[in-house]
Order: sequence, then C-alpha cells, then structure tokens
Amino acid sequence: MVTPFICLKPDARFLINNVSVSIDREILDDEHAHFIEKLRKRTNYKLASTYCITRTISQQTQAMKDYLAKKGYVNAQIELITTINQENYTVDLQFKIKIGNQRRFIFFGNNFFSTKELIEQCATFGRSADLVPLSLIVEEITERYRSKGFWQVAIEIQAEGQRCFFLINEGIRAQLSAINFDGVHCTTPEWLRKKFFKKNKKECSVDLDLIKQRLSEIIKWYNENGFGLAEIMQQEFVSTNMPHDYQLNVMINEGVQALVKQVHIDQFEQLEKADLFQAINRGNAVPLSQTLLNDQKKWLLNFFQQRGYLSVQVKPEIIAENGLIKIVWHVSNYDQQITFGKTVVLGATTLPFSLLQKTINYKQGEAWNKDQVRQSFLKLRELEVFETIYAHGDTAPEDDKEKAVLLKLIHDDPYEIRIRGGFQQVSKNFAFKSGTTYKIGGSLLIKNPFNYADMLRVDIDVTRFYSNFSGIYRRPWFLGLPLNLILKGYNNTYMQPVMLGLAKPLYQARQQGGMIGVVYSSDKKELSLNAGVELIETNHLSIELARAINFEPVLIDKLVPYGYFEPTIFMDCLDDKLNPRSGSLTVLTGKGMIPFDKNGVPFFKFLLEEAIFVPLWRTVLGFHIRFGYIFSRQFENIMPIDRFYLGGENSLRGYAPDLAPPLGCFVDDNEKSYLVPQGGRFVFNGNIELRFPIIQRLWGAIFEDVGILLSRAPVSIIDGNALLGSTGFGLRYQTPIGPLRFDIGWKWRKREPEEHLYSWFITLGYAF
Repeated sequence: MVTPFICLKPDARFLINNVSVSIDREILDDEHAHFIEKLRKRTNYKLASTYCITRTISQQTQAMKDYLAKKGYVNAQIELITTINQENYTVDLQFKIKIGNQRRFIFFGNNFFSTKELIEQCATFGRSADLVPLSLIVEEITERYRSKGFWQVAIEIQAEGQRCFFLINEGIRAQLSAINFDGVHCTTPEWLRKKFFKKNKKECSVDLDLIKQRLSEIIKWYNENGFGLAEIMQQEFVSTNMPHDYQLNVMINEGVQALVKQVHIDQFEQLEKADLFQAINRGNAVPLSQTLLNDQKKWLLNFFQQRGYLSVQVKPEIIAENGLIKIVWHVSNYDQQITFGKTVVLGATTLPFSLLQKTINYKQGEAWNKDQVRQSFLKLRELEVFETIYAHGDTAPEDDKEKAVLLKLIHDDPYEIRIRGGFQQVSKNFAFKSGTTYKIGGSLLIKNPFNYADMLRVDIDVTRFYSNFSGIYRRPWFLGLPLNLILKGYNNTYMQPVMLGLAKPLYQARQQGGMIGVVYSSDKKELSLNAGVELIETNHLSIELARAINFEPVLIDKLVPYGYFEPTIFMDCLDDKLNPRSGSLTVLTGKGMIPFDKNGVPFFKFLLEEAIFVPLWRTVLGFHIRFGYIFSRQFENIMPIDRFYLGGENSLRGYAPDLAPPLGCFVDDNEKSYLVPQGGRFVFNGNIELRFPIIQRLWGAIFEDVGILLSRAPVSIIDGNALLGSTGFGLRYQTPIGPLRFDIGWKWRKREPEEHLYSWFITLGYAF
C-alpha cells in the first residue's frame, strides 16, 4: 500500500501565445475559407494572451463544434495539439478540424427544445450523421419529445440538396394531476409522494426521465431500509376526464424486510464490543442495507490497517434465521503485520537527521499506520521551511515485514517578503468615511537561519488608528522536548478611535516589551506559556478626560514597567477553520501583571471563550460566549488598553467598537459634552447566529448579541439595566481567504440621546 502526501507550491502560470485553426481539405472554397477565418478570429479573441486553463479551452472547443454544427457539419471532429514553451511560460494551440459531408438541419415549430439541442440530438449518430436516413433522425427527435410528455408530436421532413427541413408540430404537453401507489405497506403512499415527488408540485407536466429517476430513488430507499428485493412491478398513465391530463399508477412489490439482529466477527469476538456492533447485538435490530455493510467493512479494515495488517481482507456472510438476519464477518490475510522500517530522506535537505526523527510521528518497529505518516507530513509542513514535502511508504517485498518510509524534502527560499494592504471599516453609521482607515503592512521571513528549522520574522502593520512592529524568532524542539521556543520583541502604538460626536481619537497607548515563551502543539490543542517585560504608557489625554474614562490622572504620560506571565490553552475541534459547520473552539487565557513602579497596580486578567457550531440541514447554528474578569484592588490604575470592552463587529454588533456602556461624560473647552468608553473589569458576551445559504457563495445570517460590562465586581448583574443587547442580520460572501462580511445590528434600547440606534460593519472573517 502506498500512501502519498504531497505539498505543492504553484510555479509561474502559462499564457496562451499563438492560436491556429486548420481544416482537413486540400482545396477550400470561399464558403469554407470564410467560416474557418471566422473561427480563427473567434478563437484568438477568446484564448490568445489568456492563462492556459483546461476548462476555458474545453469551453471554446465546444463553442467551435456548435458553430460547425450550425453550418451543417454535425459530425465534425476537433483535434487539439499543444506546444509548450518552458522558457517563456507560453503555450501554442493548434486546432485541427475534420469535417465530412455538409448536411444542414433546419427546424421550424420547435419551442420546447432549442435548435442547438435538436442539432446535438442529430450529432449522436456520430460520423455517420450525414448518411443516416432522415426517417431515423425523425424517430430519435420524436422519442425525445415523447419523453417530455409531447405525446401528440408530429414531424414532417423536406430535403433540398444539402439542407434538411424539419417541420415540427409539438402539440400540447401531457399534464400529470396525480400519482397513485399500490402495494405500499411499510409506509404510506402520501409519504412517498411528499418525499420523492414534492419537486413536481409546481410543475405537473409529464417528464418520463424525471419520473424514472424518482422511481429509482424510491427503490433505493426501500433497499436502504432492508427491502432488498423491492421492485416496480408496473407503471401506467391513465387518462382522466380532462383533456391531456393523466394519472400515474405505480405498482410496487416491497418484498420482505430483512432486519439484522446479530453481528458476529469470526475469530475476533472482542471487536463486537465496539459501538457499531454492540447496539445491534443488544437487540436493536436494524434494516440490512449496502450502506450498513459498507460501514462495518470500513470500520474493520481501518481497525486492522491501523495496526499494520495492510493485506487484511474482510467478507460478510449473510445468514437468515427465523426471519431475521445474522451477519458473520470473516477475516483473512491478517497473519503478517507490517511495521515501520527505516526513514530514507531524499532531496537536498541540510537539517540534522535527529531533528527530522523528532518531528515525524512514528518510530521504526511500530505497526504501520498511514495516519501517522499523514501526521508526520503535517508536522513537517508546520515548520514552514520546505517548498516540497513528499512522504510515502516504499514498495516492500511480500516476505518483508518492514516498510521503509521515503521522505523527500526540498527547502523553500530562505528569504520571503510579504506585502499586504486594504481598508478597515469601523464606522458607527452610514457616514462611511468617518470610520474608514487604510491598512498596509508587510513581513520579512528568514527561514532556517541556524539550520534547525527555525525562523526569524519581522512584521509591520500601520493604520490610521494603530501601528504595530514586532520581531519574532521561533525554534522547534526546545531543550529536546516537543516545544517551540518563541522570542519576541514588539513596539505597538494604539489610538482609541471612537468618541461619539468627535472626529479625533480619545487617547494614545503605547506598548513596548519583549517576551520568551514555549508552545506545545498537537492535532487539536495548543498550550503556551509566555513571560516577559512590558512598558505601557497612556498619553494625549487631559485630566478631565482621564476622569471621564475612570483612569488615575497620575498615570498620564507615565511609562509604567511591568513583568508578566501569560498561560494559554487553545483547543480547535472545528471541521473547517475558515467556514466552520460543526465542532467547537475553546480559548482559555490568563495574564498576570506585576508593576515595577509604585504607581502601577498588580492584577490578573482571566478570559474564557467558547464557540460551538451545529449543522441544521443546509444551515449552521453558532453559539459563542466570552467571560472575563480582572482581579485587582484598584480599577482606576489599570491601563485602558488592558481593560475589557464591548461593542464592534465581534461582540455587540449594535454598538460601535468599544462604545458599549459604561460610558463617561467628557466636556471639552467649548463646553460641549461627549460620551467616552470606560471599559470594565468584568465582561460577559453571548452571541447566537443562524447562517444560511442564499445563492452560490452568498450566505445570509441573523443574529442576537447580549453582553454585560462592569467596572466593579459583578454584584450588580441583578440590575436589569446592566444587560445590553442587539439584534440584526448580515451577508457573507465566501472567498478563498474567508468570508467577506457585512453586518448591521440595532440596539435593544438607547441609553443616551447622542447614541445611534444601529451600527454596521464591513470586515473579513466571521464574528466568531
């Protein structure tokens, strides 16, 4: 068994350079020369200087066939010859057209089928379409009409040289007013009609192809419910008293339902304790179906193959006992267990082999398991230093019990520069420009600088409201343990951008510091512990504004040093990180801050977040809660940037960012008052959102957000005024990098006259 895992990195894209069209005729008359030239121009216009995409070329080839068919060459064949130029990344295309005798089909009176569809029907005769008697073509077209309910269709033909005229009288299409089932006992005829013919309620015209498909689905349903011999005995259209109206009478022979009462695994009785088999053996009889057999077979094969028995075979034996079914599984070819052999490294990697041994997820001598090979592939990819990773088991002789692993590694470029840009919308109303900011940034990556799969990364991001600079060094297998060492230095400047009625920012906060951390990662969880030193300063605010935001004025323009530690638990059980439909996401973090200055206060910040997603048919129901608390004696001495806030695209979507109460009142020099956010030491936020598809990549959502934000201990939760809420809806357009999201939310009630009743946001990514 070979199990390859390949990581591909796209190279340069190929462009179509020259496009030529030729025909297999020695002498071209004016007519042929004209339409060949027209084909060449059309094809050049569609393909020349575009990317060489197989789907686009196929579409253009079909368009050429359609054009030739209209000209009377329904049996035309097109051969495509491609010439690839590796040096300049271009492709030359040559279309060679083979045509037979010309025979133009002209249709009159066709309304249901288009002329193109009827010509395609004629083309089903292939290269002999120009030789087939017209009577046979008429029979084919007539049968096509009759299958769609045109049972009175009449077609006349006239031939004039190379032209064939079809005069079609479609007649009135038969209508289906009722579907009756006979012989149905395990369910009701009404249920069958609702389940399998509900799509025909609005369109009651007869369609034999659709009816055949629905009846096949009914038999498939019977088979999946244990009626393995169910069949359609008879189907008949009966005319009613209304003209062109019919009823469909269907006779079904259900047969006898086969129920499985016991599952036995020969020689491996202990496996019968698995949930898949135990439920049946406890007396919960289930219908015998191919799906049931496939599920049990898949489970057994997976069980043995994960333990190295790659050649194992399992076969079911069906035994009927007293009207019930017993399944006996026979296991063979399990006597030879395959184990992991040596790891053979190919390519030009310079990494120490000892490092690769630590990274891969298997050891020599362990039972062969393809999932462990896959996990090894993923761990190597997480190092982000390889351009190509190719891992698979070697083809071992039958008598060899060890399978070597071939590992091909090709290093990525040692230097990489990434540039990003865009805009961010934080507007609280429909004055779009008031909350819009540019967003530009870039990253410099130096990969494997010390030949230990390590990485040095420098990030810079700038907007109107903040600027972030950080340098990070990451090294795997710290102290020989499965831990990543993280060294980070940063310098961040943040301006509180929101103030009702005022365009300028509230204040500016600066964070400077460095930290050292260790991270342990597994398939679904990540544990980290960081410790470091941080200098925090809050400036550009007056004493009056400091009091309005409940901040100690003595700390204005004061650079306060802190030592901190920060443990984090992250558990990702989502089925899809960009567009989750099921699973959960948990984040638990704490941050302890110890000041080195008498004006600062020690505190511990705790935060728990949980998101759960439940699929409901085609929709997704999402739940999200966030709970946090800051343990500290003096709230006023906590820097504003370290407090909790509510409001914005990811919490309470009826409020502008950070503008959920409690709010302070600030009066400027012109005696004008403004509401300013104070933040809190206690936060609770709950969100529920129903996401549903609208059309193709466009989804809609309705949501309900609630929250509580308090600057004191949460004893005031009993006060109903502390509960905040918003209700709204939104649109999500799915992109390869996540959904482009628009949300608009309305507050449950306004607290202050200056507040806006609603807020709206345009951003990338889900709210949770």
